[in-house]
Formats: sequence, C-alpha cells, structure tokens
Amino acid sequence: MAAATQYQALNSLVFLYRVVLERPLADLPQVVRAKRPVHLPTVLSLEEVGALLACLEGVHWMVAALLYGSGLRLREALGVRVKDLDESLRNYQDKLGMTVSKGPDDIPNLGMRRAILPMGDSGQFIELAEPLGEGGAIGRSLERYGEGVHLVALAVDDLAKAVEQMKANGTQLIEAGAQVFIHPRDSHGVLYQLVERK
Repeated sequence: MAAATQYQALNSLVFLYRVVLERPLADLPQVVRAKRPVHLPTVLSLEEVGALLACLEGVHWMVAALLYGSGLRLREALGVRVKDLDESLRNYQDKLGMTVSKGPDDIPNLGMRRAILPMGDSGQFIELAEPLGEGGAIGRSLERYGEGVHLVALAVDDLAKAVEQMKANGTQLIEAGAQVFIHPRDSHGVLYQLVERK
C-alpha cells in the first residue's frame, strides 16, 4: 500500500473512532507504516550528456546545450508566435484541451495581442501572441522565422552574475529595465528571457 493511501486510511479510522463512535482507538503496534519513497534526481555523466546532445540538432540542440552548459533550467513560461491568435486558441482548446486563463488582450506597447493558457496548476503557462499592427518584435520574428517558439523564460540564481557571464561569453543581450533577454540572433530565432529564481 502506498504511504499516502495508508496515511489516509489510518486518519479515517481515527476520525471514525473519535468523532462517530466517540471511543478511543486502541494502540495499533502491529501496523507496519509504509515509507514514502526517497526521490533522488537523475544526474547524467559527461558521456551521457554528450550522447544526449549528439541526438539533437538545430534549435533543440541549442536549447539543451544552453540549459546544461549554463546551469539554467526551464522556468515556467513559453511564448509562441502565431499568425492568427483566434485560430490558434481554437486549436489549443479543441485539440489539446487547454483553457484560456487570460486574454486575448491587446498590448500596444509590445505590438502584440496575446492569450495565456495555463499548463496544469503548477503556474507554468503558454503565451500565444500575434502581431498587433505593423512592426513590433512578434511581427518581425513572424516574418523572419514563421510561427513557432518565440520566448522561453529561463531561471537563474543570480541575474546580475548571469548577465555578467553571458556578456563575457560575447552573448548579445537586450536589457529593458529590469528585464533581460538573449537576442534571437544568438539563439536561432528564439528570444530567451532570464528571470531570477525567487
């Protein structure tokens, strides 16, 4: 029996005796408590990482190499540029079973119209964005690269340190106030946002 199932069953018995029967429950020394399994993260050897990266190419290789080589992890947001937001929303809702939590909203200062679709209850989400009028980053990227992944948010422990390291590596960054992005020219058309872990 799983630990969580046993825990729930024992709590039910305690509740039954204490509240319903109004009698004390005798000590149960013969019950062997299930132990919760210890989860150990999988750590790949250098050879395994090399073999994994060798199976990837193009943008997929670049994303995996960037995440592994920089000690980054995928955060919780993925931006997808689309030609027609309404049609894309129908596809994501009807075919993928996703629901819209926010939008569609026009964001004129960013030149886009967007909607947010959560991925479960974890706080992760997909942002679908179409160009709003002429120009703007979404419109330019759509013309140059077509529909696809536009933005990936990456978590870093120390944003200032990550920026310093990337600049030392020659990475072209876009710094917009407190927000920092890796320029799509350095990342095969994908805009990466660096976000400090909290």
